[in-house]
Formats: sequence, structure tokens, C-alpha cells
Amino acid sequence: MVLFKNASIKQTRTLTLCPTTQKIASVGTSKCRFRSFTTLTVNFVNAEEHIWTIEELFNDEIKISFSSFYLSELKHSIERVKVGEGDFLIADKKRKNILYFWWCLDN
Repeated sequence: MVLFKNASIKQTRTLTLCPTTQKIASVGTSKCRFRSFTTLTVNFVNAEEHIWTIEELFNDEIKISFSSFYLSELKHSIERVKVGEGDFLIADKKRKNILYFWWCLDN
């Protein structure tokens, strides 16, 4: 995430995602719409505003744009994923743009 703060480095990154398994996609009682994407683009917006937007683009692509206010939260979430944690989210203040980190790991 340090890369986003360096003005000489590109502030947009695109990643290829692994498909969501049927086991994950069929988990039951949530009212959330489940969708799997093939591409994730993250876009750091160098602004003072609290920006956190999620856009579903064509061709199964999702784009997340965020300002420095959400950068530390995103970094912390990635660290949590690295150690196997799930069941948390990042959202804008109106809770319209929500990124869920949710799964069940088989032990």
C-alpha cells in the first residue's frame, strides 16, 4: 500500500481474480447479492475527501476507488486476510459501497 502514496508510481492496479467456488456462492441466509468477478481494479484517488466507491464494470470487472482515508483500513483488511481471518467488511459512511471479506475455511 506504500506504493499508492508515492506519486511517481502508477495509482491504479489491475488484478486477475480466482473464481468463486460453488460452496462459497451458495452459502445461505444472507440478503447480499453474491457475484464473482474475474478482474479487480484498485484506484487510489489522491484527495482529501473520504472516497470509497465500488463499481461493477462490463466483462466481470469490479473497480474500487478510494482515498487515503480508507487506505489504512484496506491495508489492515489485507493483513487480516493473510492470516486467514474473514467475516468483516469495508464500507462507505452510507453503507452503499460495501466490500465483504467473508468465507469459511476448511480445517
